[in-house]
Amino acid sequence: VSENTDTGVLEGFIGIMESYIAGIFVRQEIVQEDWQAVFWIFAKAAKPELKLKVYKKNEAAVNFYLREDFLVLQQGQDEDTGEEEFTMEWKGRDAFM
Repeated sequence: VSENTDTGVLEGFIGIMESYIAGIFVRQEIVQEDWQAVFWIFAKAAKPELKLKVYKKNEAAVNFYLREDFLVLQQGQDEDTGEEEFTMEWKGRDAFM
C-alpha cells in the first residue's frame, strides 16, 4: 500500500498471495509505470519469484512486465471473460541457485 503522506490519499496497492500477484491498482492521476516500478522493488525484495496473469491485448502491461524480466510461461483464455491472457513469471537471482 502506498499513501500520500501529505494528503492521506491512497496512491496504490499491490496484492500478493504467496508468489501470485493478484492485482496492482494505482490511482489514475499517478504515472502508473513509476508507481509500478516502486511496487516491483518491494515485491522482488520480498519474494524470490512472482507470477501473474495479464490480458494479451494489454500491450502496455505485457511490455512493462517483459522489461521487468518476466517471462511468458503460457498463453490461455480467462474462463470468466474469454479474453486471451498470458501467465507470466519472474524469478530472482536466488531462485536459480
